[in-house]
This record gives sequence, C-alpha cells and structure tokens, in this order.
Amino acid sequence: MINHPNSRDLWLGLGVARDGALEDQGYCARGRTRLPSLPPHTKATVVVPARDEAAHIAECASAILAAARMAGLAVEVIVVDDDSSDDTAARALAAGATVLRQPRRMGPLAAWAAGVSAAKSPWIVFVDADCSVGQAALAHLIAALHRPGVGVAAARAVPVAGSSSSLLVRRSARFSAALVDQVKARLSNHDLLPVGRLMAIRREAWMVDRTDQPHCDRVVAASAKAAGWTVTWVPEATVMYELPVSYGALRADWYRTRLALSASATKFDSLPAGVILSATWVTMWRFPMDAAAWAACHSALVIEHLARRPPVGHFASWGTQAETQTVGGTQERVDVKTS
Repeated sequence: MINHPNSRDLWLGLGVARDGALEDQGYCARGRTRLPSLPPHTKATVVVPARDEAAHIAECASAILAAARMAGLAVEVIVVDDDSSDDTAARALAAGATVLRQPRRMGPLAAWAAGVSAAKSPWIVFVDADCSVGQAALAHLIAALHRPGVGVAAARAVPVAGSSSSLLVRRSARFSAALVDQVKARLSNHDLLPVGRLMAIRREAWMVDRTDQPHCDRVVAASAKAAGWTVTWVPEATVMYELPVSYGALRADWYRTRLALSASATKFDSLPAGVILSATWVTMWRFPMDAAAWAACHSALVIEHLARRPPVGHFASWGTQAETQTVGGTQERVDVKTS
C-alpha cells in the first residue's frame, strides 16, 4: 500500500515528508487540490502495462479513477497484461479496467504500443502498475498536452518509504529522487524529463517504430522530440512509488538502468555539465545526510562493478534474470527486472 503524503507530514518546508516521501505538489496546505481547467467533455486513455502485478493493480486502477473524477475527465483504463502468471488480468477487470492480453512476454514498450492502438481518445497516459497517481496528476498532465506544440508531458516521481526499507538505502534513494528533480527543473524540452511511472502523450506524437527497445520513457520522448514535438516536465503531476527495500534491490535498479541505456538504439540528449553540478550542489546542501548515504551506496556499487565486473548476460525485454553476487563474503541472489 502506498500512502500519499499530506500537508501535516511536511518537514521544514523542504518538500520532504517525515516518512521519507517528497511533497505531493498536487495538494494544497489545507488538503484541497489546485486543478487547471480543462475543456468540457475531455476524454483520456490510461494505459497500464502489467506483468504479475496482482498485488498492485487494483490500487493502481483505483488511484487513476479517483484522479479522473477529481479532474472531471472521462477515462478508459486499459491494462495490457504481458503474459502474467498470476491473476493480474482478473483483478484488473474487477477494478473496472479493460484488459488486453499479449500472446507472449513482449516488454513494456510493446505493451504501451498495444494500448495506444486500442485507445479511443487523443490523450494517452502511461502509468506503471506498481505506482499510485496523485489526485491532481491527470488534470495537470492533460492540461499540459493542450498547450500548442506539447507532445509529451512528464510527471514527478515521489518516493515513499516502506517500513521494511533499509535506512541507508532509503536515504540514498531519496537523495537520487531529489537530485533528479533538481536536474529536471533546470532542463527544457529534454528527453530525460519523462518518467515511465507516469507520463502523457498526444496520440499523434507517438513515433516509436521499434517496440522491442528498453528504457521506454526516453525512447518515446526522444522519438516525439525528433518529430518536432515539445517535451515538458509537470512537477505538479505526481506519482508515488515505493523505495528499494535493500541494497540488493538498489543494485538491481542500478544495473537495470545501465543495461537499458547501453542497449538502446536511440540517440539521447546529453546533459549539460553545469546542470549536473548545480543540481548536485543544491541537493547536497539541502539533504547532507541523504547525500552521504547516496555516496556510500554508489561508491560500493562502482567499486563492486570495477573489481568484479559481474556477468549480467542478456536481459530479455521486461524479463528477470537472477544474479548470484558476493556481498560481504556471502552469496546473494539478485533479481534484475528490466521493465
């Protein structure tokens, strides 16, 4: 269960809740949401790729429908079941979603493409099945797409710490999220802005030809941008996700990102050094303890990688491959999910 942060959880106005979540900018100080006005009878399609997400899909769909009601949107929720081995499809249907079933495991980008093809509206929203959208998120994203020339609108990912999260890992992941926010706040029309957990796109801005590529958020954004569309970041639109619970999970995320970026055939935008330095300085100044935890975890990851260069093999799209790695003299099994 992902709990949404609220105003009484905010700490010193720094945008960090006491439970480790960043502030949901969709909430006002007294619990009321600030919503942009949308044209009457606006319709949108929400596409949720899912594989073995029975534990999360009902909550995800419920949050989507609540956000749609808040925005006054008519939405269709399409869950694309990527050959799940559990009852993801049945729970999605019970939650009120339309379910499309892939004939085999084809990956999240192919699931997005299937959802776009089946969508009946010009506005498409992508949501990860293990996330929970903020109440104001859909209104802000669809409003952004109504601006001239905007093809992709990206939400802000808000980390929420579970009770089982390691303190060191929680602080490290929280620093990463804050750093990403600072970087994105300094960028304009850049393919790094979207996050696959929650983003929206005009139907005509969908320009992806190959759906077997990894790292789908940047692929979609880069393709749309190359076709002349603008990519924008909408920090008022938020999506909640759970932080990694262990160093092994953090390592899995790190390797997944490295592999996805190195395997992609798409040419991505470069990051200006000034943006990185400025964002890093501000984030370190605001969250010094989190910065220290981040440095400790990522130093360990880099040293591990350089010392052993563990074989990671070929990661099938959205597949999971178990890696046995030595950590502190013990063998540890790590599952790396490439969604």
